Amino acid sequence: MSEYEELLKDRLTFRFTQMKMTSLNSPKDFKVGDKVIVLISIDSHLNLDKMKPGMEGVISSIAHRYRGQPNEHFEYWVGNDISKSRYELNQIIRYDIAKDIIVKIG
Repeated sequence: MSEYEELLKDRLTFRFTQMKMTSLNSPKDFKVGDKVIVLISIDSHLNLDKMKPGMEGVISSIAHRYRGQPNEHFEYWVGNDISKSRYELNQIIRYDIAKDIIVKIG
C-alpha cells in the first residue's frame, strides 16, 4: 500500500470513528461546566473561530433551538482561554471518553 493510500485509510478510519462516537451523543450527556473536546464549530466558515478541532473547552451555555420543529437541535457554547464558539451535539466529545481513548491508544 502506498503512503497516500495509507494516509487516506488512516483519515477515513478516524472520520468513521469520530462519526460513531458523536452519533452516540445525547443532550442529556452534557451540562454547563462539562469539559469537552471540540471538533468543527457551527461558525467555522466565518474564519473567526480560534478554537481548532481537538482542543479542550468547557460548556458555558446550552440552547435548545426550534423546539417541536423539524430543525430542532441543541447548540453548545464552548470556550477556553483562547476563544469561545458554538457547537452542535455531533461536534463535541465528552472529555472523559476522549481521554480514555487516548490512554488506550498511547
